[in-house]
Amino acid sequence: MTQSVKGAIAMLLACVIWGFAPLYYSFLSHLGPEEILSHRTLWSVVTFVILIAFTGRRTETLRVLKLPKTMALIFLAGVMIGINWYVFIFSVGEG
Repeated sequence: MTQSVKGAIAMLLACVIWGFAPLYYSFLSHLGPEEILSHRTLWSVVTFVILIAFTGRRTETLRVLKLPKTMALIFLAGVMIGINWYVFIFSVGEG
């Protein structure tokens, strides 16, 4: 399988998952957006720690995370993504 085909499949799967996300979050409307966002954040961190461990990139990841400028950019990106997720989850919950 070529890289182009793998990329197209990954894109298609991402679009399908993103398309069904509002349905999933509508089932969780009895929960507050803060609780949903907390779980989403927690399980994202767990997933990425496992991925980093299994891909053997622990050393490289730790080296990059020691750079203050990189950490500041990661923090800023995290805040922006967190706001995006919160607004999305809140909007779906409110209908």
